[in-house]
Amino acid sequence: MTTIPTSPQEREAYTDSLQQKIETWENDFLSLEERAHAAEKTPPRSFWDQIEALRARLRAFQSRTQALGSAGEADWDSLSEGMEETWTGMEQALQQAQEDFEQEYGDKTGVGTGKTAE
Repeated sequence: MTTIPTSPQEREAYTDSLQQKIETWENDFLSLEERAHAAEKTPPRSFWDQIEALRARLRAFQSRTQALGSAGEADWDSLSEGMEETWTGMEQALQQAQEDFEQEYGDKTGVGTGKTAE
């Protein structure tokens, strides 16, 4: 991500890019959940708790993005503050969940990866 934009056109493009990233994250969650359901060994409750916690973070990010998209110029600065850190934190948390899953289960399912099972 880059710096927070200031012109109305830049702000619209910025919130559009945030919304696109949210959609990508949603797809990543669905793929990870599909793979977990298809795994030979059932993931522990802690895995599902981690996914639910990440989904809660995603909902908060989505809510904040929607508020940002409808914010007037006066509210833009306060609402946009911390978006970069939130974005980065979400990316890192999702990546860690995916890596944890790969480490524990590998990719024996081929579900949601574009790969075939071996």
